[in-house]
Amino acid sequence: MLGAIPAAVFVVVLVGVVLLLAGRSWKVLVVGALATLALVLVAVVDGAAEDDLGSIVTLAAGPVLAAVFASLAPVRAWVAARRAPRG
Repeated sequence: MLGAIPAAVFVVVLVGVVLLLAGRSWKVLVVGALATLALVLVAVVDGAAEDDLGSIVTLAAGPVLAAVFASLAPVRAWVAARRAPRG
């Protein structure tokens, strides 16, 4: 049952990537990345992740970078331009 939560978050991230690449939405990827970061933090607090600082940084870096890059102003502007009606 608990495996369904990371699987659902993975699906949200995957859908977010597809939507971003299609120029439809950047918000889904940001939400999925932040949910992934929350899962990593829960794993660190519960002791499921190694105590090595390098592994914790590696686990957290991907979601943080995805959320930051997807929410940058040029990316938001690009998505807005792609969504704008052509006419």
